[in-house]
Amino acid sequence: MTGIFQEIREKARNGVIPYDTYIELALYHNKYGYYQKNVGRLGKEGDFYTANHVGGIFSELMARIFFKAARQLNLPLQIMELGGGDGRFFMQLMDAFKKMGLKPDKYIFVEHNPYVRKQMEKNFPADVNVDVYESLEHYMKQEDRFTGFVFSNEFLDAQPVRVVVNRGEELKEVMVAVNDKGELTEIEKPCATNLMNWLSKWFPPLMNDQRTEVPVYMDNITSLIDQSLIKGLIFTFDYGYTNKERLHYYRRKGSLRGYMRHRMVYNPLQYPGDMDITHHVPWDTWIKKGQERHWKHHLLTRQNQFFGQIGELNHLFAEVKPEDPFSKAARRNRAIRTLLSDDWMGSMFDVCIQSKNMGAKVVDHFLNIQEK
Repeated sequence: MTGIFQEIREKARNGVIPYDTYIELALYHNKYGYYQKNVGRLGKEGDFYTANHVGGIFSELMARIFFKAARQLNLPLQIMELGGGDGRFFMQLMDAFKKMGLKPDKYIFVEHNPYVRKQMEKNFPADVNVDVYESLEHYMKQEDRFTGFVFSNEFLDAQPVRVVVNRGEELKEVMVAVNDKGELTEIEKPCATNLMNWLSKWFPPLMNDQRTEVPVYMDNITSLIDQSLIKGLIFTFDYGYTNKERLHYYRRKGSLRGYMRHRMVYNPLQYPGDMDITHHVPWDTWIKKGQERHWKHHLLTRQNQFFGQIGELNHLFAEVKPEDPFSKAARRNRAIRTLLSDDWMGSMFDVCIQSKNMGAKVVDHFLNIQEK
């Protein structure tokens, strides 16, 4: 037995490993992990799309929002991007800033993949102050805290999670093992006390036979963001659900899935190292974890509703001649509608906005949130 299966077997205690250990190996192992391989994972030729693959419109909108927030809230234009991926958002954002006659005071690019980091360092604009880090831990060891913006797009959903299931009012942890045939399989074990305590603090009770992901990674990520950020806004774009939405019957089996060549794979154990593995972010837990660190929660809404609410869309649409539906301007307008559509990305993705050491009313005013 070789490769990632051998790694899993070596990690196993009593023949099993928690799901977060499996996901860590499958996605981030320095040799076999999905995100560590120097191949294209995004866009048409990859395994999935992100908002950054819709004609640069997402980045243009965020450039205007960063600038507007910096000006209205008296913040420096310093941006930390978590999980920068192939660098597409960064490059498009720099292009958008350039068209506006701007450049960031500082850009902090955090990305685990060493191949991407190496490529990004080769392609950085010479006139932009950019620092690249493997992780938040790496950043904290080398840099001082900063004031500005923390931005992520589909970063949380790729973090390793534990998995539990409620069996007749008894919580079991779903573990991963290699069976006698050399195949990955699931085994349920009694839930450890510390995991049960975490669930009881941060999650509502599970229904009978309900399965869910446990995002214990939020402890570390919120701690590291809090240590990094003196003052500013935290923009988190991802797909997720609220506690109320989690009660729907289609959530009973959890949300842990694989993605390969734009196809959903329901068994996350099927192609370890060769497919993405994601989960839906439990927003209520993320918000409460931030509040534990005295972050103010301002907004959780669909991505398209946010862009409409913030009031920057009118600047983006181009004038189109009716007789030329395939012009560059027409293609651009179609890309905007795709990003905002209720049928695709607009309603699939959420945005959660939090602040640290900011006046709640001034941030709400910037976000066009009406007082209740």
